[in-house]
Amino acid sequence: QCMWFITLSTVLLTLLWYSIVGIELYHVKGDTGTYLAAGRTIFSGTIDELRTPVYPILCQIFTLGKYFNGMYLLSAFQMVVFFVSVPYLYKTIALLTKRKTVKCVFTCLYAWDLPILNYTAFIFTESLTISSVVFFAYMLISIILGKASRSICIAMPLFLLFMIMLRPFCICFVPLGLIAYAYAYHKKALRHT
Repeated sequence: QCMWFITLSTVLLTLLWYSIVGIELYHVKGDTGTYLAAGRTIFSGTIDELRTPVYPILCQIFTLGKYFNGMYLLSAFQMVVFFVSVPYLYKTIALLTKRKTVKCVFTCLYAWDLPILNYTAFIFTESLTISSVVFFAYMLISIILGKASRSICIAMPLFLLFMIMLRPFCICFVPLGLIAYAYAYHKKALRHT
């Protein structure tokens, strides 16, 4: 299967890339300190007005462990989320086309993009945001095409809320979600008339 080959090769490419570049170089960057500080304060009951809560909470949870470096664990978590998003991109494209070449090429463009691979090691929201957009696109297109299960229809607004709490920019996806629901409802109403 092309999808599993791409996913496995992405894991291997990531390991090779990080062994060449050196993963230690990428853990702490500009905004990292503010996420860590916001994570420490959020569990004491104080909300940082400059940061949405999801990523600081993740930073705090992953840095609680005393046996491992929390930044490595957070980077590993981001990598796993990215690896899981690769087959979902393939499935999203499969909803739109039956051409195997198109599915494989577009999935490879996403999965083997070195800047995206670099983001999986950075301690900022971009990595999870990029992967989240892939999951959201899968849910959105499934709903529009009428191929979504009830669980996807229920999960999409909750996932969209998660995305907004991860990165406020994601609020721009709300109209897309509303349009998808309206279209699916209209399509279903037309079938029953």
